[in-house]
Amino acid sequence: MEGLAEVGAAVIILDMFALFHLGFEVVKIAALSAVYSSIIYLILHKLKPIQKLTTVRFKTIFLALSGLLFIFLFTYYGNHGLGDEANVPLGHFKTMESGDGYAYFTPGGTASQINVDSFLVKKDNLCMATPDGIYVYNLTTNDLENFPDKLSYEQHALKAGLPAISQFKKFETQYNEYWNRWRFWVLP
Repeated sequence: MEGLAEVGAAVIILDMFALFHLGFEVVKIAALSAVYSSIIYLILHKLKPIQKLTTVRFKTIFLALSGLLFIFLFTYYGNHGLGDEANVPLGHFKTMESGDGYAYFTPGGTASQINVDSFLVKKDNLCMATPDGIYVYNLTTNDLENFPDKLSYEQHALKAGLPAISQFKKFETQYNEYWNRWRFWVLP
């Protein structure tokens, strides 16, 4: 019974991390909406023809933008994860995911996950180094090809124009490259 209690406590703590992150995102959405609403409000009230047709209130713009940004947060292009969970979009509505610092990929049409050490997407192919070998997953056709050793992958990569294993990057690096920069400042 003690084991179940420890697991339950861990789940509650993880949910608290996700809840804290969601709270942070709500505050960030409110700040972004305030800035965007101010800009839109000023533009609308500087345009004379529109000003006569409608009286748009700041509160209406703010609430509409807040709702849209909150919805965007949970779309494919806006979902970067909550709490300890993190996502990086790969293309074709597929994502590389990470939980507790361990990256994994779930191929389309399967329920099994592939633990990933490093990866790179090129020409709609997700190339992954895993503890079990090297995988190439075609994001459009959902074909998965396994290479048991580095040499066989490198030969295939040279012919197919895929990246060398030395070019693969860790999840954290690719997460920061994708979600930081301008996306961090202008999106929830």
